[in-house]
Amino acid sequence: MENSVVAFRWSFWWVAIYVVAIGTAIGVPLAIGIVALLGLTPPIAILLLAVAGGVAGAEIVGLLGVLLMSRFFQIYVGHDYLGAYTPWGIYHEARWSEIDLVRPVNMLGLRYLRATTSGVKRTLSVPLFLSNREEFYWRVCEYAGPEHPLAVALHAEH
Repeated sequence: MENSVVAFRWSFWWVAIYVVAIGTAIGVPLAIGIVALLGLTPPIAILLLAVAGGVAGAEIVGLLGVLLMSRFFQIYVGHDYLGAYTPWGIYHEARWSEIDLVRPVNMLGLRYLRATTSGVKRTLSVPLFLSNREEFYWRVCEYAGPEHPLAVALHAEH
């Protein structure tokens, strides 16, 4: 059996669509609300251009953030361990035998599996919006076994 580690990235497009939708839903009312609170009364054409420009600029920054996060916040599956991030963005590795509880969570529409380890209590977040989720599932089954709590939770989320 080979001793390889496979890295899995977030699905850029899934998260990008999410960020654009949330950003627009929050950005447009927020921008109009700020203009109203300041008591400004610009012509409607200028107001629309300013709101569109501000929201578009924020969306571009958000998409760059998603691009960087999908590149650097990868999940690693190795023969002996799972490498993932805590909800606070700190990378940790947990041996398969240390993962004893896995439960689904939903953070503002983004679905994750939270894997809790025994011994040193640590929670690792496994995003369910990985770009190659099917291969991730099969690697977990191969390395940890199909009865492992993470494999069972991944199968249940299909």
